[in-house]
Amino acid sequence: MQEKRVLWDERVRLVPSGFSWVDHRLVRDGYIRRCDPDALALYLLLVSVSDANGLSYYSDKSICRLVQLTVERLGSARQKLITADLVWSTTITNPHDDNYTSARSIELRVG
Repeated sequence: MQEKRVLWDERVRLVPSGFSWVDHRLVRDGYIRRCDPDALALYLLLVSVSDANGLSYYSDKSICRLVQLTVERLGSARQKLITADLVWSTTITNPHDDNYTSARSIELRVG
């Protein structure tokens, strides 16, 4: 096994108290190939801001601003993540008729 060394001691990542993660199975099990760059940007945002149950309360307007997507591209990206089985989404009655999106746990492959 190749020996690994820290490249910059002062910049070693530490786990902060508000920690979130991206599951390695996103790459290893091929989920990343099912998504385009818009969908991947949306997924990164969702897993970064979601609560312990995977639910994001960010409005569509905020998401569009943060990941620099139009409303149409956001809808397409969200649908690609739903199709890839990475998120669930629903419109909940609220003053803005926003979509609330839940990042799902990546399912374990058996066999």
